[in-house]
Formats: sequence, C-alpha cells, structure tokens
Amino acid sequence: MIVKLPVKNFPISLFTCVMGIGSLSIAYQRYADIVRLPFVSDILLAVAYLLFVVISLVYFSKLISCRTGVLSEFDDPVKANFFAAISISLLVLGTATFAYQRPAALALWAVGAVLHLIILIVVASRWIVRDFEITQLNPAWFLPAAGNLLVPIIGVEFVGKDILWFYFSVGLFFWLALFIVIFYRITFHRRLAEKFVPTLFIIIAPPALGFISYVKLTGTFDLAARMLLNLSLFLTLLLLFILPYFFKVRFSISWWAYTFPLCVVTIAVILAYHMSGTVAFAWISTLLLILSSVAVCIVSLKTLSALKRNVLFED
Repeated sequence: MIVKLPVKNFPISLFTCVMGIGSLSIAYQRYADIVRLPFVSDILLAVAYLLFVVISLVYFSKLISCRTGVLSEFDDPVKANFFAAISISLLVLGTATFAYQRPAALALWAVGAVLHLIILIVVASRWIVRDFEITQLNPAWFLPAAGNLLVPIIGVEFVGKDILWFYFSVGLFFWLALFIVIFYRITFHRRLAEKFVPTLFIIIAPPALGFISYVKLTGTFDLAARMLLNLSLFLTLLLLFILPYFFKVRFSISWWAYTFPLCVVTIAVILAYHMSGTVAFAWISTLLLILSSVAVCIVSLKTLSALKRNVLFED
C-alpha cells in the first residue's frame, strides 16, 4: 500500500487526532479506579505520542517547503483556531504522562501552557482588530479558550494556584462569551457548512474541563462544580438526541471533533464519582467511556481508510 502525503495540503487540524486518542488514554487511566483494564491506557498513550511526533514532523516539513501555506492557515479566521490543537495536544500528553514520568509531564505541560497563552493572545487580538462575519464563526473557535481550562488539571502538581487561577479565569471568560455568540449564530443564521457540523461536539468540552479544573483547584464538589458538570452532561444529551443529524455528514478530518469532548466529559463524570461516591456517576461514566471508545475507533478506522485511498487531505 502506497500512501501519498501531500505536504502542501497537510492540515493543522490533524493535531485533533492526538487530542482525541490522548484524552481517551486519560479516561482509561481514571476509570481504572472503578474497573481495571490493563494496558489499554498505555497503548493509547503510545499511539498518541507516535501520532504527535509524525504529525509534527510532517507539518514542520510543510513549514519549511510551503511556508506560505502555513501562514495562510494561521491567517484564516477558522483554521487559525486549530493551532491551539498543538498546545492542547501537549497539555493532554503531559496530563496522561504524569502517572508514568513526572519530569516529562512537567516539560510537556510547561511548553503547552506557555504556547497556548501565546496562541490565545494572537487569536484574541485578531477578534478585536479585524472584521469578521457572523457566519465565519463555528465551535472550533472554542479551542483557544478550552485549552486554558485544561492547564490547571495537572498544573496543580507543578506550580502555585495563582497562575492556574489566571488560566482558569481567562478560559471561563472566553468560553462564556463565545458560547453566547456561537449559540446565537447556529440558531439564527444559516446552518454550519457540512464539514464543520462535527465541531458542534466541541461545545461539550469547556464546561467539562471547567468542572475538572475547578475541582482540582478548590478540592470541593460544590454548587459551582455541579453546575458545570450538569451543563456538560446536558449538552452531551442534547447532541446525542440529534445524532441522526451527524450521521448525514460525509467523513472528513473534522470528525475528530467528536472524540476529545466525549472523552473529556467521561473524565469529568469519573471525577464526580470519585468526589461524591454516587453510584449513578459510575454507571454514567461507564456508558460514556464505551461511547468515547466507539467514537475513537470509528473515526480512526475512517481516517485510515481515507488515508489508504489518498482522499484524507481533500478539502
């Protein structure tokens, strides 16, 4: 089998593969306290690392050989948000690695946290000084915001909480602001282009990440934490209710948008079980882990099939 990698068409959005598989590895790590599933998280983490290295090398070669293509992506109002997938991937890998190698986890977390803040500043500054049409807005814009809510999750093991509260506050602000605007856009304007439909699942991630970060920062499962958790569960139910709508969408790399949010809400519910001991959370987390695993498997197989047929990078 000969697979062609058209470097000039290689998309920055492919880093979402690392986000999805890496976060599923974390979900299996956390689920081990409920039911032990040996080696699953290890294998998934190894795959996530392999993907990150390969995708990084190919994208770096694109930067060298087709610099204008990379600059074009970074200047695009939609594609620019996917550069945050690089820093989020580093944060996910750092979080997943903590159980195995603390110094490596610290290095990945530190680089990811700093890089993500830089990306957010660049992207947010464009929101202020440039003109955008409401129809250019889609849930992928959450990526620069959501990553900030990921920083405190493992950051509590490395640095003082003042720094982490900074990231949490910024992430919470941009999530709330974008959520209102994006919900208005998808409700009162024309529907999203087909290739962006899967990105609707991204709306699940910020409240779930916010819940995990809040609990890690405060050590409490209080009213604010419950509100964030319940909102993420409601949004999950809402999107599952309209699942037939998503089945109509032709496969593209954007399908990876299904994976990371489902894994994150799974991790959130597992944490809720650990904090409360409520058996219902154990059952819900089991169902969500199965759903997340199925989603990652399906999207992975679809991706490999498209790669084999050399159609993965068709826009």
